Amino acid sequence: MTDFNQLRQRMIDYQLLARGLRDQTVLDAINAIPREEFVPTELVEFAYSDTPLPIAASQTISQPYIVALVTAALELKPTDRVLEVGTGSGYTAAILAEIAMQDECRIDSISQSWATLSKCAPESRAKQSLESALEFLVNGDERIISLLTPPFDTAEHDPGYFKGYPPGVRENGGRTMAETEG
Repeated sequence: MTDFNQLRQRMIDYQLLARGLRDQTVLDAINAIPREEFVPTELVEFAYSDTPLPIAASQTISQPYIVALVTAALELKPTDRVLEVGTGSGYTAAILAEIAMQDECRIDSISQSWATLSKCAPESRAKQSLESALEFLVNGDERIISLLTPPFDTAEHDPGYFKGYPPGVRENGGRTMAETEG
C-alpha cells in the first residue's frame, strides 16, 4: 500500500522547499490536501510527481510546484475572496479553499463544474462541489442561482475560455494571477 502522506512530504521537501518556496501557509495547505484524490485512479501512483498529469477531456492537473507558486504569489489574506476559474480537477481550488477556510473568506469556484458534469470527478468531490454550489450560489427564497458572487479580490489572468474580468471585478479592485505551464 502506498504511503501518500510520505510521498506528499517528500514532494514538499524536494519540489517546493528545494526550489525556495517558503510561504508556510501555502506549504501547510499543500500538505493538508490529498492530491491523490484529484488524479485518475490509474495515475494515483504518480500523484506527487513533479509534473502535470492528464485528467479527462484533454485537461491536466497542474504540476504541484506551479500550484504552490501561483498560490503563494496571490498572498491571500483572510478577508480576500477568490474566483478560481478552471476546467480541471479542482486541486487548485482545494488548495485555495484550505487557505481561505475562515468565515470571512470564501472560494467561489467553477473549476469542478466541468469535472462534475463530465462525470470524471470522484463521486465524493462531485458531491462536495454540488453541495457548495447549493450553499453559496442558490437562493431558494428568491429563486435565483448566481453563477458568480462578486466582488472578488483575486482572479486568475486569462482563465481558459474566460477572456477578461467578470462584471464588478475591476471596479472592486480585482487583481489577476495566471497559472502557466509549458
